[in-house]
Amino acid sequence: MDTETTPSTCASIHEQSKTEVEDRAWGLLILLGAFIAYFIADGWAYSFGVFFPYLIDHFQQGKGVTAVIGALLYGLPLLLSPIVCALVNVYSCRTVAICGGILLGTYLIVSSMAPSIMYLCIITGVLGSPGMAMTYVPSLVIVTYYFEERRGLATGLAVVGSGLGAFIFPLLVEYLTEVYGWRGMLLLIGAIAFHVVPSGLLYRPRQSSKKNENQHSEGVLRVNDAGRQYEVARSEFDLSQDRITRCLSQSTSALDGPRSASGSHHHCEISYESLEKTNDPMNILRHEKQHRSSCPELHVEITHKKCEISSTQSKNTNWLTTLKSEVLLLVKSMFDKSLVHNPPYLLFCFSSFIFYLWNGIPYLYLVDKAIIMKIPADAAAFLLSIIAIARTVGQVVMGYLGDHSKLNTVLLYAVVTAAAGLGTLLLPLCHTYSTLCVFATVFGLGVSVTYCLQMVILVQLVGLQTVTNAYGFLQLIQGIATLLGTPVAGWVFDWTGHYDYSFYAAGVWMLLSGLLLLPIPLIVRRQQKAPSE
Repeated sequence: MDTETTPSTCASIHEQSKTEVEDRAWGLLILLGAFIAYFIADGWAYSFGVFFPYLIDHFQQGKGVTAVIGALLYGLPLLLSPIVCALVNVYSCRTVAICGGILLGTYLIVSSMAPSIMYLCIITGVLGSPGMAMTYVPSLVIVTYYFEERRGLATGLAVVGSGLGAFIFPLLVEYLTEVYGWRGMLLLIGAIAFHVVPSGLLYRPRQSSKKNENQHSEGVLRVNDAGRQYEVARSEFDLSQDRITRCLSQSTSALDGPRSASGSHHHCEISYESLEKTNDPMNILRHEKQHRSSCPELHVEITHKKCEISSTQSKNTNWLTTLKSEVLLLVKSMFDKSLVHNPPYLLFCFSSFIFYLWNGIPYLYLVDKAIIMKIPADAAAFLLSIIAIARTVGQVVMGYLGDHSKLNTVLLYAVVTAAAGLGTLLLPLCHTYSTLCVFATVFGLGVSVTYCLQMVILVQLVGLQTVTNAYGFLQLIQGIATLLGTPVAGWVFDWTGHYDYSFYAAGVWMLLSGLLLLPIPLIVRRQQKAPSE
């Protein structure tokens, strides 16, 4: 196969190389914005364990009922992740993150006026959880897009804000609650939460992609493949030359345009103008849907273009019907059927479901357990800070190790999460403050891999082209697990009068979730050998 480009295309490539340098420099600001967003969002989420006893004391409700707020705060953002991923595709990371900051700050301020636990549950579900999801998802997605190399380390550095926030916020929440009461504390934390908005403003799209998208050059990329010649207007589809070549070699019918029968040469030319001549914009969407499996790169570009194409069509088109169809298509695109036929990915999802069903229990009940042991409230709150410190260190170290090709990332993930489960299993045996500190350290290191290595593992298991779909579905599973698991431990305490049984169950299942991942490298190796055989 040989390729050639016109002079205008070469000029476009030269200009793109200059903007890529700017993108690398702006990537540092992207990391800063993601750091601040995670610092605030996770800082509040993981300080709820400090806030938890004050709610029980004020409203005189059971621990199981009050824990529903924590379940919504931890689990519902994960449950909403596929929807937020769709919003990111439509409105950009910047817009979604800004809206998330507004929702999060509003939620905390409105919660300060809560007259009941039920009111807090409703406000958390309507404002708080969506605000958290709209902060988490774009922050991770923008870092993933900006850093193709050292993705594990970049993600680890971004989510260091999560660990630092989880270290500082519990102490801050405890201090503000003692001084201003829990209502005054929520007002002040709400003001801090609005700082997610300027952080979201830093999530600028890649300028190289943006310029290619807006540029309307006459350059045409010619690709010769087995006697067939194709011409694709580079100004309309921002695809690299090798990706277009690979697309066309996979499916000769993926592009529907004017064709010329010139002997053995089949000519296909696609341009924005030719697409504008289509009578029904939904024909483009239906055609694109038929061929997106054979050419996923082109599917992404057409998906981004279809809104512009639709806007140039006849004014008689029912825009509500068009919008509904586009939204349905976008939501369906978040779930790739090929993932159902990927055993390693399914096993990873099942393991994650078990882990997230129980891993929130130490965060939520460790402080309360320490207070029951007659440990002062400020010292008990510091246990969450110890978890945060260990998790922060672990995120950087595990992210760095995850980028090494000689180290199996799945096995690293399995061993570390199993260690977190083993530590939780032994938590009921901790009867002194020093042993609780040891547990907090082990647990913090154990959960750090779930922040910095999940995306790296997903790329290895499903490939970069479908990793967004895989991530959205994984987050959905984790959200369901968190919603189910957190209140259960509270109800177990209400029945038994202590947390030991909850910690025993959490430890066993978290340990099992790590062990379930051990066969994945063998399955992947067998799948890689199967085609050659």
